[in-house]
Formats: sequence, structure tokens, C-alpha cells
Amino acid sequence: MSAQTRIIDSMSAISRPDWQKIAVGHPALRHEVLRTLQTSATRPMALRIVLLEDDEGLAAAAIGEEVTAGDSHNPLDSALFGRARGVARSVGLATGPALVFESALGSAPPILAREGPLRPMYLERLLSEIERYGAQNNLGVAFSGIPASDKELASVFERHRYGSSEVASTAWLKIEWSDFDGYLRFLRGRSKNAAKTVRGERNRNARSGICIRRLPTTAPLDSIYVLARDHYRRKNQADLLDSPQFLPRLQQDIGEDLLCFAAERDGRRIASVAVVRFGDVGWVSWLGFAEHDRPNDFTYSNLVYYHLAESAAKLGINTLLYGNSVLKAKEMRGCKILVNRLYWRPRSSLARTLVKPYLFVHRAWYRRKMR
Repeated sequence: MSAQTRIIDSMSAISRPDWQKIAVGHPALRHEVLRTLQTSATRPMALRIVLLEDDEGLAAAAIGEEVTAGDSHNPLDSALFGRARGVARSVGLATGPALVFESALGSAPPILAREGPLRPMYLERLLSEIERYGAQNNLGVAFSGIPASDKELASVFERHRYGSSEVASTAWLKIEWSDFDGYLRFLRGRSKNAAKTVRGERNRNARSGICIRRLPTTAPLDSIYVLARDHYRRKNQADLLDSPQFLPRLQQDIGEDLLCFAAERDGRRIASVAVVRFGDVGWVSWLGFAEHDRPNDFTYSNLVYYHLAESAAKLGINTLLYGNSVLKAKEMRGCKILVNRLYWRPRSSLARTLVKPYLFVHRAWYRRKMR
């Protein structure tokens, strides 16, 4: 196999058809999403996109960012130290400088490779190039959001002696029905109580005067962004990575594949959510609620789960991808949980030795937290 590696810093330099072939099934990694984010982010993004190309085109790729020891947006510090990351940095325990591969938006594996018998070789070659670049620039290397179910990739990381832990498990819903009654039958097969609860929450939401509808593609997206931004700020005490220009620009690029839904009462929008469709997979994101209109009417459940479960089949979606919050609630509504892993290779051999006990403790803590 004749293959070459290269490292670039812009999604615009990559062939869209080539990228889409290896990103299939991951809406958050659509070429349009990543390219639009890079030009519409609320901070500069020091992207490093590592490509492996052969005679057939793009064989493998990884997308990450270089972070320094002082970067407030270092996702590796956040994953390993949580709310104590500021203290960790102040005593010299910051993980940077590092090359951190993580999906910038949503939950998706940041390393991709063409499917088939040569996939392990593609991954091996790509990882070796990433480590070469890291060694040349005195950078640690980390990958976050790697599905535990990807045994081929896990084997590559193990051969390269990466330390590992578990982080940010996510949820997904396989659509096996064509309407809401079919969804209830699906739930009833898992739990009679779950089906009864869902029907009750749907009826209560309707009685409270909530109307949930899909917005036309010509609808302005300002209020969706504002609701999502303000909701994110309240939950995370931070700003979204994407700016107000992101959603309108993305809509220009992908049109009907950006699906927006709103919950309204008396003509006033109180909640919204957007879904990026890529083939038959939908990624649920940009959830937002009005701060002062939050009666216990189950608008969240109806907007994020029940309305999408009812609409998915008609929209050509057979899998919905959710985030990493309230996983037990997602399970009750039919979702399955995807365990994700973090792989880290610090820049010095001493640090690689010392970090293993910490990752062991972190992994045990995370598993106990998720019970």
C-alpha cells in the first residue's frame, strides 16, 4: 500500500466527499459542521488535522487541537480533574502542552478510518505519525471519546502503551417503530411502567398548552441560538464554542439536514432543540429553555425524546445520538448507553509511568459515579 501522511490546520483543505466517506454515521463530524465551526467559533481554534491518504483517497484521519498548560479550554484537564482543574493547574499538574483529539461539538470519535481488513494498519500508521509530530513539538497526545466497543482501536492504543480511563458515556436511540404508538409498544416490551410514564408525561404536556413543531428551513435561528446559549451558560458557567453565526451558516450548507424543533405556549417559544442529520443518523444538540417559564409540564422529555421518537422514521432517521447528561433518564426512555474512553500518552517517559496510578483511580471513580 502506497500511503502518505500530512498535517493541516483547516477543514477547507480537505475534499468534502473524501471526508464524508470516513465520517459516515457521525453527524457531529460532517465536513460542513467542522468547517463552519472553524470559521464561526467564539475563540481561535488551533486545529491539527492528521490525514492518511492512499491511492483510493482518504484512508484515515484524526482531528484535534494543540493546547498549552495555561489554556482554559483544555478538555484533557477538564476530563481528568473536573472542577478541580484550576487547582491542578495552579500546582503544576496541567496536562498541557498537548495535542488533544476530541470532537469539538457533540460526542463522536475524533479518529476515523476506512472500514475493512486494512483498518488496523491505517490506524497504526496514523497514530505513529501523530506521535512523531508530538515528539518533535514536545507535546503529549490524548484521545477522548473513543467508544469502548471499538476493539481494533483499543488494541492499537494498547500496543502504543497509552494509559486509559473512562469519560463522558453517551446515549443513542435505535428507531424501531414508525409512530408514537410503536414507540410505546417498544417501551412496553422493556418496562410497562416506562410506557405508562411516557404516555402520562405526553398527555400532561399537551394539557398544559404546549405545542411542539418542526420549524421551516426559512425560519430565523436567532432564538434557537439564544435559548441554547443561555441554557448552556446556566448549566456550565461558560459560553458555547459556536457563535451566533454558526447555525445560519450551517443551514446554508446542509439545508434540510438541519432540523429545528420548538416548544411553544400561547405563541411564545419556551424551548427548542436542533438535530443534524447525516444519512440515517441524527445528532441531537442545541437544547435551550427559557429561564422563567419552567413549570413541571415535562416539556424537556416531550421535546427531546417523545417528539423526536415519533418524528424520526418520517424524517428518514433510524438512530438518534444524544449527549452525556441524565443518562438514567435516557435509558428509561429507551436509549442505550455507549461507554467512551480516554487514552493519554504524556510527553515524557517519567510522566507516562507516574500517570498510570492516577488513571486507575480515575477509572474506578468514574465507574462508581455512573452506577
